[in-house]
Amino acid sequence: VFLWSTLLDACSKSKNPDAWKVAENLFAAMQKSHKNGILKDPPNTITYNSIINACAKPKQPQRAELWLREMYKDYKKGNVAAQPNEKSFSAVIDAWAKSETEEGAERSEKILNDMIIYAKETELPVKPDAVS
Repeated sequence: VFLWSTLLDACSKSKNPDAWKVAENLFAAMQKSHKNGILKDPPNTITYNSIINACAKPKQPQRAELWLREMYKDYKKGNVAAQPNEKSFSAVIDAWAKSETEEGAERSEKILNDMIIYAKETELPVKPDAVS
């Protein structure tokens, strides 16, 4: 998982505007490798945060949000290593806030409210902070 997370992180730091597409392909390959038993460990929080950031930075807030929702779904299915954290939510909030779309502010607020609901549902220490 470390190597995959490192590759995804490199995509998130790339100046190539299409690096998010490469990141999504890498993530899909990782998931397939795990499903087929080639990769022992499933995606974790770092891996998901890397794909979220890879989509958030080139102004792909819809994709970043999709990955946050996939992360949460994976966590709810029992992958405790994929627990969303403040960084997960903050990256998506920031992506929407910087999206220059009419819905950006509304979507940012929705994700913030989802974060509050998630904190209550899971009883885990995930809550908005100064960065969120």
